Amino acid sequence: PEPPAMTRRLLVILGVCAFASAASMRVLDPVMPLIASEFSKTIQEAALLSTWFTISYAIGQPILGPMGDSFGKARLISISLLAVAVFLVMASLAPSFGLFGATRALTGLAAGGIIPLGIAMIGDRAPVNQRQILLARFMLATLSGQIAGGLIAGGLSPYVGWRGVLLIVAMISLAAGVGS
Repeated sequence: PEPPAMTRRLLVILGVCAFASAASMRVLDPVMPLIASEFSKTIQEAALLSTWFTISYAIGQPILGPMGDSFGKARLISISLLAVAVFLVMASLAPSFGLFGATRALTGLAAGGIIPLGIAMIGDRAPVNQRQILLARFMLATLSGQIAGGLIAGGLSPYVGWRGVLLIVAMISLAAGVGS
Protein backbone atom coordinates (compact mmCIF):
# COMPACT_ATOMS: atom_id res chain seq x y z
CA PRO A 1 0.00 0.00 0.00
CA GLU A 2 1.07 3.55 -0.75
CA PRO A 3 2.03 5.64 2.31
CA PRO A 4 -0.31 8.43 3.42
CA ALA A 5 0.31 11.91 1.97
CA MET A 6 1.79 13.23 5.22
CA THR A 7 4.26 10.34 5.37
CA ARG A 8 5.21 10.87 1.70
CA ARG A 9 5.84 14.56 2.41
CA LEU A 10 8.03 13.66 5.39
CA LEU A 11 9.94 11.18 3.25
CA VAL A 12 10.58 13.77 0.53
CA ILE A 13 11.85 16.31 3.08
CA LEU A 14 14.04 13.76 4.86
CA GLY A 15 15.25 12.39 1.54
CA VAL A 16 16.44 15.83 0.43
CA CYS A 17 18.20 16.27 3.78
CA ALA A 18 19.91 12.88 3.48
CA PHE A 19 20.86 13.64 -0.12
CA ALA A 20 22.55 16.89 0.94
CA SER A 21 24.36 15.24 3.84
CA ALA A 22 25.63 12.39 1.69
CA ALA A 23 26.68 14.75 -1.13
CA SER A 24 28.81 16.71 1.34
CA MET A 25 30.54 13.47 2.26
CA ARG A 26 31.64 12.43 -1.24
CA VAL A 27 32.10 15.82 -2.92
CA LEU A 28 35.89 15.93 -2.64
CA ASP A 29 36.67 12.47 -4.00
CA PRO A 30 37.13 13.42 -7.67
CA VAL A 31 39.00 16.65 -6.90
CA MET A 32 41.66 15.34 -4.51
CA PRO A 33 44.43 15.86 -7.08
CA LEU A 34 43.40 19.53 -7.45
CA ILE A 35 43.37 20.03 -3.69
CA ALA A 36 46.72 18.27 -3.29
CA SER A 37 48.23 20.48 -5.96
CA GLU A 38 46.86 23.73 -4.54
CA PHE A 39 48.10 22.99 -1.02
CA SER A 40 51.39 21.38 -2.19
CA LYS A 41 50.46 18.04 -0.65
CA THR A 42 50.59 14.50 -1.98
CA ILE A 43 47.33 12.89 -2.99
CA GLN A 44 47.74 10.55 -0.02
CA GLU A 45 47.94 13.54 2.32
CA ALA A 46 44.95 15.18 0.67
CA ALA A 47 43.00 11.92 0.99
CA LEU A 48 43.24 12.33 4.76
CA LEU A 49 40.51 14.94 4.37
CA SER A 50 38.07 12.08 3.80
CA THR A 51 39.35 10.38 6.94
CA TRP A 52 38.90 13.54 9.00
CA PHE A 53 35.35 13.93 7.70
CA THR A 54 34.49 10.27 8.32
CA ILE A 55 35.91 10.09 11.84
CA SER A 56 34.07 13.27 12.81
CA TYR A 57 30.92 11.94 11.14
CA ALA A 58 31.15 8.79 13.28
CA ILE A 59 31.78 10.83 16.43
CA GLY A 60 28.78 13.05 15.68
CA GLN A 61 26.27 10.23 15.47
CA PRO A 62 26.15 9.18 19.14
CA ILE A 63 26.21 12.85 20.18
CA LEU A 64 23.55 14.17 17.82
CA GLY A 65 21.17 11.21 18.22
CA PRO A 66 20.40 11.85 21.90
CA MET A 67 20.38 15.60 21.23
CA GLY A 68 17.66 14.95 18.63
CA ASP A 69 15.62 13.13 21.26
CA SER A 70 16.00 16.08 23.63
CA PHE A 71 15.62 19.06 21.29
CA GLY A 72 13.59 17.58 18.46
CA LYS A 73 14.84 15.51 15.55
CA ALA A 74 13.46 17.79 12.83
CA ARG A 75 14.93 20.89 14.45
CA LEU A 76 18.33 19.26 14.87
CA ILE A 77 18.36 18.03 11.25
CA SER A 78 17.71 21.61 10.09
CA ILE A 79 20.39 23.04 12.36
CA SER A 80 22.85 20.35 11.29
CA LEU A 81 22.26 21.07 7.61
CA LEU A 82 22.70 24.79 8.17
CA ALA A 83 25.96 24.03 10.00
CA VAL A 84 27.06 21.78 7.11
CA ALA A 85 26.39 24.67 4.71
CA VAL A 86 28.39 27.12 6.86
CA PHE A 87 31.32 24.72 7.21
CA LEU A 88 31.33 24.01 3.47
CA VAL A 89 31.53 27.74 2.77
CA MET A 90 34.35 28.04 5.31
CA ALA A 91 36.13 25.12 3.64
CA SER A 92 35.81 26.79 0.26
CA LEU A 93 37.57 29.86 1.69
CA ALA A 94 40.27 28.02 3.65
CA PRO A 95 43.71 29.50 2.95
CA SER A 96 45.67 26.54 4.33
CA PHE A 97 45.48 22.78 4.32
CA GLY A 98 45.20 22.69 8.13
CA LEU A 99 42.20 25.03 8.16
CA PHE A 100 40.67 23.14 5.28
CA GLY A 101 41.05 19.88 7.19
CA ALA A 102 39.50 21.42 10.30
CA THR A 103 36.47 22.63 8.35
CA ARG A 104 36.06 19.19 6.76
CA ALA A 105 36.13 17.63 10.23
CA LEU A 106 33.51 20.12 11.43
CA THR A 107 31.40 19.39 8.36
CA GLY A 108 31.54 15.68 9.18
CA LEU A 109 30.58 16.32 12.78
CA ALA A 110 27.55 18.37 11.73
CA ALA A 111 26.53 15.88 9.04
CA GLY A 112 26.84 12.93 11.42
CA GLY A 113 23.36 13.14 12.82
CA ILE A 114 21.30 13.89 9.72
CA ILE A 115 20.86 10.40 8.31
CA PRO A 116 20.48 8.59 11.67
CA LEU A 117 17.97 11.20 12.84
CA GLY A 118 16.08 10.80 9.57
CA ILE A 119 15.91 7.05 10.08
CA ALA A 120 14.68 7.61 13.64
CA MET A 121 12.01 10.06 12.45
CA ILE A 122 10.73 7.53 9.94
CA GLY A 123 10.64 4.93 12.73
CA ASP A 124 8.76 7.36 14.98
CA ARG A 125 6.18 8.54 12.45
CA ALA A 126 5.64 5.87 9.83
CA PRO A 127 3.03 3.16 10.29
CA VAL A 128 4.67 -0.19 11.00
CA ASN A 129 3.45 -1.70 7.75
CA GLN A 130 5.08 1.17 5.78
CA ARG A 131 8.47 1.47 7.52
CA GLN A 132 10.49 -0.91 5.37
CA ILE A 133 9.48 0.70 2.08
CA LEU A 134 9.98 4.21 3.49
CA LEU A 135 13.40 3.33 4.89
CA ALA A 136 14.38 1.82 1.55
CA ARG A 137 13.32 5.00 -0.26
CA PHE A 138 15.17 7.11 2.31
CA MET A 139 18.33 5.07 1.76
CA LEU A 140 17.89 5.50 -2.00
CA ALA A 141 17.98 9.28 -1.45
CA THR A 142 21.09 8.87 0.72
CA LEU A 143 22.92 6.75 -1.86
CA SER A 144 21.85 9.15 -4.60
CA GLY A 145 23.49 11.96 -2.63
CA GLN A 146 26.73 10.01 -2.36
CA ILE A 147 26.74 9.43 -6.10
CA ALA A 148 25.71 13.02 -6.87
CA GLY A 149 28.48 14.47 -4.69
CA GLY A 150 31.08 12.84 -6.90
CA LEU A 151 29.20 13.66 -10.09
CA ILE A 152 28.83 17.31 -9.11
CA ALA A 153 32.52 17.58 -8.30
CA GLY A 154 33.71 15.66 -11.31
CA GLY A 155 31.40 17.41 -13.73
CA LEU A 156 31.58 20.97 -12.47
CA SER A 157 35.11 21.32 -11.09
CA PRO A 158 36.59 22.09 -14.53
CA TYR A 159 34.28 25.11 -14.65
CA VAL A 160 34.03 26.30 -11.05
CA GLY A 161 37.04 24.66 -9.39
CA TRP A 162 36.95 22.54 -6.27
CA ARG A 163 36.10 25.57 -4.13
CA GLY A 164 33.11 26.34 -6.32
CA VAL A 165 31.95 22.75 -6.02
CA LEU A 166 31.94 23.09 -2.25
CA LEU A 167 29.84 26.24 -2.59
CA ILE A 168 27.32 24.39 -4.78
CA VAL A 169 26.95 21.63 -2.20
CA ALA A 170 26.72 24.33 0.51
CA MET A 171 23.75 25.81 -1.37
CA ILE A 172 22.11 22.39 -1.61
CA SER A 173 22.62 21.90 2.14
CA LEU A 174 21.32 25.38 2.91
CA ALA A 175 18.21 24.80 0.80
CA ALA A 176 17.59 21.44 2.49
CA GLY A 177 18.12 22.95 5.96
CA VAL A 178 15.78 25.87 5.33
CA GLY A 179 13.21 23.65 3.63
CA SER A 180 13.12 20.99 6.33
